[in-house]
Amino acid sequence: HYFWTTETKVLDLTGRLPETIAYTGGDISSELRDAARDAGKDKSRVNLPIYLMKRSHWWNTKSTGYSAFRGRPSKPLAYWKQPHTFVGDALVTFPDSSPHGSHELTISPPFAFSRTITWVQDSAQYEWDCDSRLFAHRMTLRKKVGGRRFVVARYAQRFSWGSWVVGGVLLVQEEEINAFVAVLTAVVMLQKLQQRGA
Repeated sequence: HYFWTTETKVLDLTGRLPETIAYTGGDISSELRDAARDAGKDKSRVNLPIYLMKRSHWWNTKSTGYSAFRGRPSKPLAYWKQPHTFVGDALVTFPDSSPHGSHELTISPPFAFSRTITWVQDSAQYEWDCDSRLFAHRMTLRKKVGGRRFVVARYAQRFSWGSWVVGGVLLVQEEEINAFVAVLTAVVMLQKLQQRGA
């Protein structure tokens, strides 16, 4: 997706990739990343996303995350307002009785020029962070509870200079974080990186 994209499609590739490139822990391999990318080009899959992230115009900072049915937005799952610059806070709200969140999330960088975002949900702190100080094509999501800090999701895309084009594979440990929240916050993080690149 590009900086000015108004619709982001999220595909579920669980169990749809060759077993020979299964994730075995640690960093996402280039083979797994590329297989997911190739599977994402399949028109039958592209037209049947599980989630859609939409905004009315590329300059609009307000977006809605939907569950998708037959490729179309079905039920609103969350609303969020992206800041105008990468240093501001993103605010996420969920509909009443949402299974994805019971309170508003404030997603913010810990300091002005950070390539990290953090938020608290249900008394646990989460943090998306770029794996490299220079590049943004690999990210890790960590959860902090008490004194423990552990990985709950990883993201990888092909390397590109800058952050204008994004789109890759996201692996989520659903026992530790709601899958939709992991997807939504990854999109927030990627949009912040695009804002930073711009």
